[in-house]
Amino acid sequence: MLTLPESYLAYMEQTLNLDLRTPPFSRLKPFLPHIKYISDQLSKNALRGAFTERPYLNDPEYRRAYQLYYMTANLLKIYIPLNDIARSGFFHDKKHIRVLDIGSGTGTMILGLLAWLEQQNETAIQEISITATDHSGGALQELQRHLLQYRNLHIETLVHDLHATLHSEKKYDLVIAGNVLNELTEDSRKHLPKFLTGFLEPDGYVICIEPALKNTSRVLLECRDAWIADGGFVYSPCFTRKPCPALNHPDDWCHHDVPWNRPPFIEYIDESVGLIKKSLKFTYMVLSRTDKHILDYGGYQRDFDNSYRVVSELFNEKGRYRTFLCNDHGRILFEKNKRDDTLYNRGFNQIKRYDVIRLESRLELDSIRRITKETRVSAMD
Repeated sequence: MLTLPESYLAYMEQTLNLDLRTPPFSRLKPFLPHIKYISDQLSKNALRGAFTERPYLNDPEYRRAYQLYYMTANLLKIYIPLNDIARSGFFHDKKHIRVLDIGSGTGTMILGLLAWLEQQNETAIQEISITATDHSGGALQELQRHLLQYRNLHIETLVHDLHATLHSEKKYDLVIAGNVLNELTEDSRKHLPKFLTGFLEPDGYVICIEPALKNTSRVLLECRDAWIADGGFVYSPCFTRKPCPALNHPDDWCHHDVPWNRPPFIEYIDESVGLIKKSLKFTYMVLSRTDKHILDYGGYQRDFDNSYRVVSELFNEKGRYRTFLCNDHGRILFEKNKRDDTLYNRGFNQIKRYDVIRLESRLELDSIRRITKETRVSAMD
Protein backbone atom coordinates (compact mmCIF):
# COMPACT_ATOMS: atom_id res chain seq x y z
CA MET A 1 0.00 0.00 0.00
CA LEU A 2 1.38 3.40 -0.99
CA THR A 3 2.25 5.88 1.75
CA LEU A 4 3.26 9.54 1.47
CA PRO A 5 6.98 9.98 2.16
CA GLU A 6 7.98 11.89 5.26
CA SER A 7 10.05 14.30 3.18
CA TYR A 8 6.93 15.36 1.28
CA LEU A 9 4.88 15.91 4.44
CA ALA A 10 7.72 18.00 5.87
CA TYR A 11 7.82 20.07 2.68
CA MET A 12 4.06 20.65 2.80
CA GLU A 13 4.13 21.69 6.44
CA GLN A 14 6.95 24.13 5.74
CA THR A 15 5.32 25.53 2.59
CA LEU A 16 1.86 25.96 4.11
CA ASN A 17 3.00 26.69 7.67
CA LEU A 18 0.67 24.00 9.01
CA ASP A 19 0.83 20.94 11.22
CA LEU A 20 -0.70 18.24 9.01
CA ARG A 21 -0.12 15.27 11.31
CA THR A 22 -1.90 16.22 14.50
CA PRO A 23 -5.70 16.54 14.86
CA PRO A 24 -7.86 18.55 15.12
CA PHE A 25 -7.71 19.82 11.53
CA SER A 26 -10.14 22.71 11.94
CA ARG A 27 -7.32 25.11 10.98
CA LEU A 28 -7.70 23.77 7.43
CA LYS A 29 -11.16 25.35 7.12
CA PRO A 30 -9.89 28.44 5.18
CA PHE A 31 -8.70 26.07 2.42
CA LEU A 32 -12.01 24.27 1.97
CA PRO A 33 -13.89 26.81 -0.23
CA HIS A 34 -10.96 27.02 -2.65
CA ILE A 35 -10.62 23.22 -2.84
CA LYS A 36 -14.34 22.87 -3.51
CA TYR A 37 -14.22 25.57 -6.19
CA ILE A 38 -11.28 23.94 -7.98
CA SER A 39 -13.07 20.59 -7.85
CA ASP A 40 -16.23 22.04 -9.40
CA GLN A 41 -14.30 23.75 -12.17
CA LEU A 42 -12.21 20.72 -13.10
CA SER A 43 -14.96 18.11 -12.91
CA LYS A 44 -17.60 19.91 -14.99
CA ASN A 45 -17.02 19.94 -18.74
CA ALA A 46 -18.87 23.23 -19.18
CA LEU A 47 -16.54 25.01 -16.75
CA ARG A 48 -13.20 23.25 -17.19
CA GLY A 49 -12.02 24.96 -20.39
CA ALA A 50 -12.38 28.54 -19.21
CA PHE A 51 -10.93 27.70 -15.80
CA THR A 52 -7.79 25.94 -17.08
CA GLU A 53 -7.09 28.58 -19.73
CA ARG A 54 -6.23 31.10 -17.06
CA PRO A 55 -3.17 30.44 -14.83
CA TYR A 56 -5.20 30.03 -11.64
CA LEU A 57 -2.14 28.73 -9.77
CA ASN A 58 -0.69 32.24 -9.91
CA ASP A 59 -3.22 33.09 -7.20
CA PRO A 60 -1.54 32.17 -3.86
CA GLU A 61 -4.82 31.08 -2.26
CA TYR A 62 -5.71 28.68 -5.06
CA ARG A 63 -2.12 27.48 -5.28
CA ARG A 64 -2.00 26.65 -1.57
CA ALA A 65 -5.35 24.88 -1.75
CA TYR A 66 -4.17 22.90 -4.79
CA GLN A 67 -0.95 21.89 -3.04
CA LEU A 68 -2.73 20.84 0.13
CA TYR A 69 -5.26 18.56 -1.52
CA TYR A 70 -4.66 17.85 -5.20
CA MET A 71 -0.89 17.63 -5.15
CA THR A 72 -1.05 15.32 -2.15
CA ALA A 73 -3.69 13.10 -3.77
CA ASN A 74 -1.80 12.89 -7.08
CA LEU A 75 1.81 12.62 -5.93
CA LEU A 76 2.02 8.83 -5.59
CA LYS A 77 0.35 8.00 -8.90
CA ILE A 78 3.62 8.29 -10.79
CA TYR A 79 5.07 5.44 -8.69
CA ILE A 80 3.12 2.89 -10.78
CA PRO A 81 4.53 3.78 -14.24
CA LEU A 82 7.98 4.31 -12.69
CA ASN A 83 7.83 0.79 -11.23
CA ASP A 84 6.89 -0.49 -14.68
CA ILE A 85 9.85 1.26 -16.29
CA ALA A 86 12.23 0.06 -13.56
CA ARG A 87 11.57 -3.56 -14.59
CA SER A 88 13.56 -2.87 -17.77
CA GLY A 89 16.68 -1.88 -15.81
CA PHE A 90 16.37 1.63 -17.23
CA PHE A 91 17.42 3.42 -14.02
CA HIS A 92 20.36 1.09 -13.32
CA ASP A 93 22.22 2.16 -16.44
CA LYS A 94 22.17 5.93 -16.03
CA LYS A 95 24.30 8.18 -13.84
CA HIS A 96 22.65 11.32 -15.20
CA ILE A 97 18.93 11.48 -15.96
CA ARG A 98 17.24 14.31 -17.88
CA VAL A 99 13.54 14.98 -17.29
CA LEU A 100 11.02 17.21 -19.08
CA ASP A 101 7.81 17.83 -17.16
CA ILE A 102 4.99 19.31 -19.25
CA GLY A 103 2.33 21.28 -17.35
CA SER A 104 4.24 21.07 -14.08
CA GLY A 105 1.89 23.24 -12.00
CA THR A 106 3.06 23.01 -8.40
CA GLY A 107 5.45 20.16 -9.30
CA THR A 108 3.33 17.13 -8.42
CA MET A 109 4.96 14.74 -10.89
CA ILE A 110 8.46 16.06 -10.23
CA LEU A 111 8.14 15.70 -6.46
CA GLY A 112 6.67 12.23 -6.97
CA LEU A 113 9.62 11.24 -9.17
CA LEU A 114 12.14 12.58 -6.65
CA ALA A 115 10.40 10.78 -3.78
CA TRP A 116 10.40 7.53 -5.77
CA LEU A 117 14.09 7.87 -6.62
CA GLU A 118 14.92 8.45 -2.95
CA GLN A 119 13.42 5.05 -2.17
CA GLN A 120 15.42 3.23 -4.86
CA ASN A 121 18.68 2.04 -3.38
CA GLU A 122 19.91 0.27 -6.50
CA THR A 123 19.98 3.09 -9.03
CA ALA A 124 23.25 4.51 -10.29
CA ILE A 125 21.80 8.00 -10.76
CA GLN A 126 24.09 10.71 -9.41
CA GLU A 127 22.67 13.76 -11.15
CA ILE A 128 19.18 14.85 -12.21
CA SER A 129 18.37 17.66 -14.64
CA ILE A 130 14.76 18.80 -14.80
CA THR A 131 12.99 21.20 -17.13
CA ALA A 132 9.63 22.23 -15.68
CA THR A 133 7.06 23.99 -17.88
CA ASP A 134 3.70 25.57 -17.07
CA HIS A 135 1.71 28.69 -17.90
CA SER A 136 1.72 29.67 -14.21
CA GLY A 137 4.94 31.54 -13.50
CA GLY A 138 4.05 31.84 -9.81
CA ALA A 139 3.80 28.07 -9.36
CA LEU A 140 7.09 27.52 -11.18
CA GLN A 141 8.92 30.11 -9.08
CA GLU A 142 7.82 28.44 -5.86
CA LEU A 143 8.74 25.00 -7.19
CA GLN A 144 12.20 26.20 -8.19
CA ARG A 145 12.81 27.68 -4.73
CA HIS A 146 11.92 24.38 -3.11
CA LEU A 147 14.00 22.20 -5.42
CA LEU A 148 17.15 24.24 -4.72
CA GLN A 149 17.53 22.25 -1.49
CA TYR A 150 18.02 18.98 -3.41
CA ARG A 151 21.64 18.00 -3.94
CA ASN A 152 22.80 17.00 -7.44
CA LEU A 153 19.63 18.40 -8.98
CA HIS A 154 19.55 21.06 -11.68
CA ILE A 155 16.21 22.73 -12.35
CA GLU A 156 15.19 25.14 -15.08
CA THR A 157 11.68 26.50 -15.50
CA LEU A 158 9.90 27.70 -18.58
CA VAL A 159 6.59 29.58 -18.63
CA HIS A 160 4.80 27.93 -21.54
CA ASP A 161 1.21 27.68 -22.80
CA LEU A 162 0.41 24.10 -23.74
CA HIS A 163 -1.32 25.27 -26.91
CA ALA A 164 1.86 26.94 -28.17
CA THR A 165 4.77 25.17 -29.81
CA LEU A 166 7.60 24.34 -27.44
CA HIS A 167 11.02 24.70 -29.05
CA SER A 168 13.92 22.83 -27.53
CA GLU A 169 17.02 21.17 -28.93
CA LYS A 170 17.43 19.11 -25.78
CA LYS A 171 16.56 15.44 -25.56
CA TYR A 172 15.28 13.81 -22.38
CA ASP A 173 15.29 10.37 -20.78
CA LEU A 174 11.84 10.89 -19.30
CA VAL A 175 9.05 13.13 -20.55
CA ILE A 176 6.16 13.46 -18.11
CA ALA A 177 2.68 14.84 -18.73
CA GLY A 178 0.39 14.71 -15.70
CA ASN A 179 -3.22 15.97 -15.97
CA VAL A 180 -2.41 17.69 -19.26
CA LEU A 181 -5.14 16.46 -21.61
CA ASN A 182 -7.74 18.17 -19.43
CA GLU A 183 -6.29 21.51 -20.49
CA LEU A 184 -5.94 20.94 -24.24
CA THR A 185 -8.24 21.47 -27.18
CA GLU A 186 -9.40 18.41 -29.11
CA ASP A 187 -6.97 19.11 -31.96
CA SER A 188 -4.03 19.56 -29.60
CA ARG A 189 -4.85 16.28 -27.85
CA LYS A 190 -4.52 14.28 -31.06
CA HIS A 191 -0.94 15.41 -31.54
CA LEU A 192 0.16 15.17 -27.90
CA PRO A 193 2.02 11.78 -28.03
CA LYS A 194 4.01 12.76 -31.12
CA PHE A 195 4.73 16.17 -29.57
CA LEU A 196 6.00 14.60 -26.35
CA THR A 197 8.12 11.89 -27.96
CA GLY A 198 9.81 14.54 -30.11
CA PHE A 199 11.84 15.48 -27.01
CA LEU A 200 12.72 11.88 -26.17
CA GLU A 201 16.05 10.06 -26.28
CA PRO A 202 15.80 6.86 -28.37
CA ASP A 203 15.73 4.65 -25.26
CA GLY A 204 13.54 7.02 -23.20
CA TYR A 205 9.95 6.87 -22.00
CA VAL A 206 6.95 9.16 -21.95
CA ILE A 207 4.66 8.95 -18.91
CA CYS A 208 1.09 10.22 -19.31
CA ILE A 209 -1.23 10.27 -16.30
CA GLU A 210 -4.84 11.44 -16.35
CA PRO A 211 -7.78 11.36 -13.92
CA ALA A 212 -9.95 8.24 -13.93
CA LEU A 213 -12.96 10.23 -15.15
CA LYS A 214 -14.59 8.51 -18.11
CA ASN A 215 -14.09 11.40 -20.54
CA THR A 216 -10.44 12.11 -19.72
CA SER A 217 -9.58 8.42 -19.60
CA ARG A 218 -11.12 7.79 -23.01
CA VAL A 219 -9.24 10.77 -24.46
CA LEU A 220 -5.95 9.24 -23.31
CA LEU A 221 -6.97 5.91 -24.84
CA GLU A 222 -7.69 7.71 -28.11
CA CYS A 223 -4.23 9.30 -27.96
CA ARG A 224 -2.80 5.83 -27.41
CA ASP A 225 -4.46 4.54 -30.57
CA ALA A 226 -3.25 7.53 -32.58
CA TRP A 227 0.29 7.01 -31.30
CA ILE A 228 0.32 3.33 -32.30
CA ALA A 229 -1.20 4.12 -35.71
CA ASP A 230 1.68 6.58 -36.21
CA GLY A 231 4.22 3.83 -35.58
CA GLY A 232 4.78 4.35 -31.85
CA PHE A 233 4.84 1.76 -29.08
CA VAL A 234 3.14 1.39 -25.69
CA TYR A 235 5.43 -0.11 -23.05
CA SER A 236 2.67 -0.44 -20.45
CA PRO A 237 -0.01 -1.08 -19.29
CA CYS A 238 -1.57 -2.41 -22.54
CA PHE A 239 -1.35 -6.05 -23.62
CA THR A 240 -2.24 -5.39 -27.24
CA ARG A 241 -1.12 -3.18 -30.09
CA LYS A 242 -4.58 -3.32 -31.60
CA PRO A 243 -7.06 -0.43 -31.14
CA CYS A 244 -8.13 -0.14 -27.51
CA PRO A 245 -11.20 -2.39 -26.98
CA ALA A 246 -12.51 -0.09 -24.23
CA LEU A 247 -13.32 2.45 -26.94
CA ASN A 248 -15.69 0.03 -28.67
CA HIS A 249 -18.45 0.90 -26.21
CA PRO A 250 -19.19 4.53 -25.23
CA ASP A 251 -19.64 3.63 -21.55
CA ASP A 252 -16.30 1.82 -21.15
CA TRP A 253 -12.98 3.24 -20.06
CA CYS A 254 -9.81 1.89 -18.48
CA HIS A 255 -8.20 3.01 -15.23
CA HIS A 256 -6.07 1.82 -12.35
CA ASP A 257 -7.20 1.86 -8.71
CA VAL A 258 -4.39 1.76 -6.14
CA PRO A 259 -4.85 1.58 -2.36
CA TRP A 260 -3.01 4.14 -0.24
CA ASN A 261 -2.72 5.18 3.36
CA ARG A 262 -5.00 8.19 3.14
CA PRO A 263 -3.62 10.85 5.51
CA PRO A 264 -6.04 11.98 8.25
CA PHE A 265 -5.99 15.57 6.96
CA ILE A 266 -7.11 14.37 3.50
CA GLU A 267 -9.89 12.38 5.14
CA TYR A 268 -10.97 15.55 6.97
CA ILE A 269 -11.05 17.52 3.71
CA ASP A 270 -12.96 14.75 1.95
CA GLU A 271 -15.64 14.69 4.60
CA SER A 272 -15.84 18.49 4.76
CA VAL A 273 -16.05 19.16 1.03
CA GLY A 274 -17.86 16.04 -0.17
CA LEU A 275 -14.93 14.53 -2.09
CA ILE A 276 -13.43 11.07 -1.70
CA LYS A 277 -9.87 9.87 -2.07
CA LYS A 278 -9.98 6.48 -0.33
CA SER A 279 -7.88 5.10 -3.17
CA LEU A 280 -5.89 6.54 -6.06
CA LYS A 281 -7.77 6.23 -9.35
CA PHE A 282 -6.10 7.23 -12.61
CA THR A 283 -5.38 6.23 -16.20
CA TYR A 284 -1.77 6.04 -17.33
CA MET A 285 0.32 5.19 -20.38
CA VAL A 286 4.05 4.63 -20.78
CA LEU A 287 5.05 5.32 -24.38
CA SER A 288 8.26 4.52 -26.23
CA ARG A 289 9.83 5.21 -29.60
CA THR A 290 11.20 1.66 -29.76
CA ASP A 291 9.49 -1.73 -29.66
CA LYS A 292 9.77 -2.74 -26.02
CA HIS A 293 7.13 -3.97 -23.61
CA ILE A 294 6.96 -4.66 -19.90
CA LEU A 295 6.58 -8.39 -20.63
CA ASP A 296 10.03 -8.41 -22.22
CA TYR A 297 11.59 -8.15 -18.75
CA GLY A 298 11.55 -10.17 -15.55
CA GLY A 299 11.89 -13.58 -17.16
CA TYR A 300 8.62 -13.47 -19.08
CA GLN A 301 7.96 -13.80 -22.78
CA ARG A 302 5.86 -11.28 -24.64
CA ASP A 303 2.59 -13.13 -25.15
CA PHE A 304 -0.58 -11.20 -25.95
CA ASP A 305 -2.52 -14.44 -26.44
CA ASN A 306 -2.38 -16.07 -23.00
CA SER A 307 -1.23 -13.13 -20.86
CA TYR A 308 -3.85 -10.64 -19.72
CA ARG A 309 -4.21 -7.33 -17.92
CA VAL A 310 -7.04 -7.30 -15.36
CA VAL A 311 -9.14 -4.23 -16.25
CA SER A 312 -11.93 -4.36 -13.67
CA GLU A 313 -12.43 -5.27 -10.07
CA LEU A 314 -13.05 -8.92 -9.21
CA PHE A 315 -16.78 -9.41 -8.67
CA ASN A 316 -17.30 -11.93 -5.86
CA GLU A 317 -20.86 -13.09 -6.44
CA LYS A 318 -22.94 -15.93 -5.07
CA GLY A 319 -21.52 -19.06 -6.60
CA ARG A 320 -18.99 -17.42 -8.93
CA TYR A 321 -16.20 -14.92 -9.52
CA ARG A 322 -16.20 -12.58 -12.53
CA THR A 323 -13.79 -10.02 -13.96
CA PHE A 324 -12.79 -8.40 -17.24
CA LEU A 325 -9.42 -9.25 -18.78
CA CYS A 326 -7.76 -7.54 -21.75
CA ASN A 327 -5.24 -8.57 -24.40
CA ASP A 328 -5.16 -9.20 -28.16
CA HIS A 329 -8.51 -10.98 -27.89
CA GLY A 330 -10.17 -7.81 -26.62
CA ARG A 331 -11.82 -6.78 -23.36
CA ILE A 332 -13.44 -10.03 -22.30
CA LEU A 333 -15.52 -11.15 -19.34
CA PHE A 334 -14.15 -14.23 -17.57
CA GLU A 335 -15.99 -16.13 -14.89
CA LYS A 336 -15.26 -19.01 -12.57
CA ASN A 337 -17.83 -21.06 -10.69
CA LYS A 338 -16.82 -21.50 -7.07
CA ARG A 339 -17.61 -25.21 -7.26
CA ASP A 340 -14.79 -25.49 -9.84
CA ASP A 341 -12.12 -24.27 -7.41
CA THR A 342 -8.83 -26.19 -7.68
CA LEU A 343 -5.19 -25.66 -6.86
CA TYR A 344 -4.66 -24.87 -10.54
CA ASN A 345 -7.11 -21.98 -10.75
CA ARG A 346 -7.24 -20.67 -7.18
CA GLY A 347 -5.15 -17.64 -8.10
CA PHE A 348 -8.18 -16.28 -9.96
CA ASN A 349 -9.91 -15.72 -6.58
CA GLN A 350 -7.43 -13.03 -5.46
CA ILE A 351 -6.73 -11.02 -8.61
CA LYS A 352 -6.97 -7.24 -8.45
CA ARG A 353 -7.42 -4.50 -11.01
CA TYR A 354 -4.35 -4.10 -13.26
CA ASP A 355 -2.77 -7.37 -12.15
CA VAL A 356 -1.04 -9.33 -14.90
CA ILE A 357 -2.05 -12.99 -15.16
CA ARG A 358 -1.45 -15.90 -17.49
CA LEU A 359 -4.14 -18.45 -18.34
CA GLU A 360 -3.65 -21.90 -19.81
CA SER A 361 -6.69 -23.89 -20.98
CA ARG A 362 -10.03 -22.14 -20.90
CA LEU A 363 -13.54 -22.77 -22.20
CA GLU A 364 -15.13 -20.22 -24.50
CA LEU A 365 -18.85 -19.53 -24.06
CA ASP A 366 -19.85 -16.88 -26.60
CA SER A 367 -18.85 -13.51 -25.07
CA ILE A 368 -17.93 -15.05 -21.68
CA ARG A 369 -14.96 -17.28 -21.05
CA ARG A 370 -15.09 -19.85 -18.29
CA ILE A 371 -12.29 -20.73 -15.90
CA THR A 372 -12.53 -24.51 -15.57
CA LYS A 373 -11.13 -26.94 -13.03
CA GLU A 374 -8.19 -27.58 -15.39
CA THR A 375 -7.40 -23.92 -16.14
CA ARG A 376 -4.01 -22.90 -14.83
CA VAL A 377 -3.99 -19.34 -13.47
CA SER A 378 -0.65 -17.77 -12.64
CA ALA A 379 0.03 -14.21 -11.53
CA MET A 380 3.07 -12.27 -12.69
CA ASP A 381 5.05 -10.26 -10.15
